[in-house]
Formats: sequence, structure tokens, C-alpha cells
Amino acid sequence: AGRKQITNAIQKLLTVTDLVDLKTIKETKQYKGYSHIDESGKVLIIRTFEDFCIHIEGRSVQSIDLDLGNLNQLGQGFFDAMRQIGIGPSTMRDYRKLPDDEKQALLEVAQSGDKDSFVELASTLITKHQREKEAHEKFTEDVVEQLEAKDGVIREKTEELNKKSETINRMEAAKRKTVDEVQMP
Repeated sequence: AGRKQITNAIQKLLTVTDLVDLKTIKETKQYKGYSHIDESGKVLIIRTFEDFCIHIEGRSVQSIDLDLGNLNQLGQGFFDAMRQIGIGPSTMRDYRKLPDDEKQALLEVAQSGDKDSFVELASTLITKHQREKEAHEKFTEDVVEQLEAKDGVIREKTEELNKKSETINRMEAAKRKTVDEVQMP
């Protein structure tokens, strides 16, 4: 059991290190021209990062990009702490949306190794942010409705003013015509 725990700890450490290396490989395009011998003995020349992910890493490029995104946004310490307590990449995506101060609180709980406390705090924070987001969306909808209503009133008033202006212009044109006819010998 002790060996298994040590093996798991080493694997988790290597995961973060491996991701840092993958990030470097992707950014510097070191994968280009890399040759690989597949199961059938055929030599493959790696030309894209996707080929590198599939043939060398044995994972999809989407899976690796998700891990790299989590690592970039959460930072190595937070990412590592979450991995150590068993939080997966798709769950990390929800935590990336949290503000930095709340991420810091989660990091402290994650580093303590108490997964239950971490999940409880995280779900509380995510629920709180979901409510705030819904309230913000409701407020935005209300503001949009008010602006549309005001826009409608402005449009009606503009049409009314245009009609009145047109009527005034016709009346003035008629007066000028009458004055011109009277003054002409």
C-alpha cells in the first residue's frame, strides 16, 4: 500500500512536469520532424501537434489542450493540488472561472488534502457565482427592455415631430405661394 501511494504521488508530480514539458514542446514546435515507430514497425514523421499527441502521448489533442488550459489559468500549484486530491480536468474548468481570491482559498483547502472540504467549498463558491451571474443576466435583460421601450417612445416622438414639421413646412409653402400670387401684378 505504501509503494502504491508513493507511485501515485510520483505520477501526479510527473503529470504537472509532463504538462509543463508539453507546453514547451507545443509553443516551440519541437514535435516537428520527430520520428516515431508505430506498433507495426512503420516509421512515422510527426508534422503536427495533434499527431504528436496521438502517437507519442497516446491522448487526444483536445484532452491535452484542456489540461494545458487548466495549468495556464490555475497555475502549477493550484493545478497540482487539485490533481493530488483527485479533481479531474473537466471539473477544473468550472474552478477557472472563479476570482483569484476564491481560487486562493480553494488552493489552501486543496493543499490540506481534504477532498470533501474542497468539494464543499468549491460547490458553495460555484453556486454563489451562478446566482450572481443569473442576477447580472436578469439585470441586463431589464436594462435592455427599458432601452427598447425608450427607443420605441423616441421613435414615436420622432415620427410625430416629423409629421408636425412636414405640416408646418406645407403651411409655410402655401403662405409663400399665396403671398407671391397677391404681390404679382
